[in-house]
Amino acid sequence: MKKLLILLIILILLTGCGAGTNRKQLEDNINEKFLGEWEGNIEIPLTPLTINLKLDKSDGSLSVPEQGLKNYPLESIYSDGNMINIVINFKGSKIKIVGELKRDRIDGTFIQNGQTYLIELKPFEEQPLL
Repeated sequence: MKKLLILLIILILLTGCGAGTNRKQLEDNINEKFLGEWEGNIEIPLTPLTINLKLDKSDGSLSVPEQGLKNYPLESIYSDGNMINIVINFKGSKIKIVGELKRDRIDGTFIQNGQTYLIELKPFEEQPLL
């Protein structure tokens, strides 16, 4: 529960940070298979947290709908073959997503303040309105 509280506080702080303050280091030769929108869960015990990632050649962002965080800019993206390393910077604190592309998904870890959680991202599919 303490881990969840810390994560929630940090994500709330993200919403108050100015998006224009991040210096981006985006790799020009990112593997084309990583480009697009991804959705998945951070596997926090008892309460998985849904996130969305948008990755393109010149930009990237993180959204956490349950926290009201939308399109927070990524600081850096690095890929090497099927491996990807994403860094988000906010007020001197770093969030890292390190993953490997496996078929149609990215399996990896979400690292924040020394805590590591499993994450699985799949291509985002917009749900039809009923």
